[in-house]
Amino acid sequence: MFRCRCFQTILTTALAIGALFAGEEKKTSEWTGTILPAEHRTITDPKTGHPIRFLTTNAAVDRAFYFTHNAFLPDGSMIVVSSNRFGRSEYLGYLTATGELARFLPANAVPAGLAVVSKHANILYVVRDREVCEWRILIDSEATHSVKIRERIIGAVPPGWSLKEALTESADGSLLSLSAKLAEGKSGIAAMDIQTGAVRTVLETDLSTSHVQFSHNRPDLLMFAGTAGADHESQRMWLVDFSGRGAWKLHEQKPGELVTHECWWVGDLVTFCGGFAHEGFKVESHLKIVDINTQQVRILGAGCYWPQGTDSEVAELNWWHASGDPYGRWVAADNWHGGVAIFNARTTEKHLLTTGHRTYGRGTHPEVGWDTKGRYVIFGSEYFGNPDVCIAEIPKEWNNP
Repeated sequence: MFRCRCFQTILTTALAIGALFAGEEKKTSEWTGTILPAEHRTITDPKTGHPIRFLTTNAAVDRAFYFTHNAFLPDGSMIVVSSNRFGRSEYLGYLTATGELARFLPANAVPAGLAVVSKHANILYVVRDREVCEWRILIDSEATHSVKIRERIIGAVPPGWSLKEALTESADGSLLSLSAKLAEGKSGIAAMDIQTGAVRTVLETDLSTSHVQFSHNRPDLLMFAGTAGADHESQRMWLVDFSGRGAWKLHEQKPGELVTHECWWVGDLVTFCGGFAHEGFKVESHLKIVDINTQQVRILGAGCYWPQGTDSEVAELNWWHASGDPYGRWVAADNWHGGVAIFNARTTEKHLLTTGHRTYGRGTHPEVGWDTKGRYVIFGSEYFGNPDVCIAEIPKEWNNP
């Protein structure tokens, strides 16, 4: 009897393990990407004298990730961009060792979107056909023409949730944010466990939410931009955590105050752009920092407004998107003319890095972001007449003494 029970236990365990592995087989797959020839090009900025590398120069629309989202593999071996050169939006990986581009998906595969690159491993998180997936990027250092993608299905998007924004990764790399439209005009924010696929609803609200981002410091905290009818300019920046208390205002916005393009930085600091004096497209927009605990705001990079200036003249001296490096040394900002400046976070000294990446009044904004080491900025450019992706290294002579 004892032996029979032991055998039955072993059999039951074996069947359970077999079922587990069978489930894993259905959830995982692997394929090899297609390697495209290098097309990168480096120029010297004619105004600043600094080198700028164009990762893409194809006639297609190639775009950098939004500036709030990481695009660099943590080991620096690849930078992920999007492109429509194959007739639909797809992700390509720029191999930093060779300049080649890896096309991740086969031509007939289910498309992927809403991506973010992990800061903790060589992983790209994407959404495919209402499933959130982990793509582990395997680059063969011996055979430079080989990039493999190992896909694991993490979990499903909840029924009734229509995702409207890219995923973001929590500070500890354990969760992904889901930002969605819900029924009856509501918005939803949720957190998906990367290991189990379990989804936790963080907020359902009548506010129209956008720019949802996990904190870089706390894994239980998210920020979002919220708008509500005619009052949409009065309170843009909101916070929400897992406590169930609901959302609260990050910054007490004054009537007529411009607040835009918020981005998590180091600790509990957030960068954003805005100011008080504005008239149509003539906007006073400083590069600002706010501490979420004290709500104290300070100006790191001053903008400028004067009534006699034209829209174009005023726009050249004001800031629109801003993001800081991961070590708290720098903040980068762009303007409507496609200029990018780097501000020393300790001294506030401004360094003009590059110019001319947009024509005022039309075209892609640079929307400048950072790599995970704080050495490079990445941004969009129409310097050659169509959207491309650029990187530039922060000159060593700018480093803090």
